[in-house]
Amino acid sequence: LVGSAELVEAVFSIVRDVTHHLQPRGMLAGQQCGPTGTAGRTGDVGPLKIETQRIGQIVWLLFLKIFDDRELEYELLEDNYRSPIPEELRWSNWALNPEGMTRDPLLEFVNDKLFPALKKLPAPADRPSRAGVIKGVFEDAYQYMKSGTLLRQVINRINDDIDFNDSEKRHLFGDIYEQILKDLQSSGNA
Repeated sequence: LVGSAELVEAVFSIVRDVTHHLQPRGMLAGQQCGPTGTAGRTGDVGPLKIETQRIGQIVWLLFLKIFDDRELEYELLEDNYRSPIPEELRWSNWALNPEGMTRDPLLEFVNDKLFPALKKLPAPADRPSRAGVIKGVFEDAYQYMKSGTLLRQVINRINDDIDFNDSEKRHLFGDIYEQILKDLQSSGNA
């Protein structure tokens, strides 16, 4: 069993690597940031913006993993449980296989299918629902990774190191959250 410090460091070592592979919103593929951290008229993509994108990137990945783990519980505890996420978009159907989609097919799936569908997920406006929570998370979320290979590595690392059905690892997520806050604070975003 990975200890608290090791789990936090394992997740954040991959997350830190994400910084070098982000595609800042508004930039064209292959466009480089200038020495001041900007890319022409596309807006600031300097250290503070990259830090925020890095955190945003890991949040949507962790959310889908957590929700998928919770759905395993719901399926056992609730008669006739039906996921609000279409079957082909559930984490367990596209992310669990370590040899699954990668490279351009993974990026195309995430950018062209997953994100648009979850942003438009039908949810009742008059009452709280699981679908409403998912839609709310993805309404303002963006996928910044430009390397499908690195995205697969991050997904595999999350699958290998984090099981939110394990109460000890669920507790360790608090450590990860605290580290996120510390990273944001040290970058000036808290």
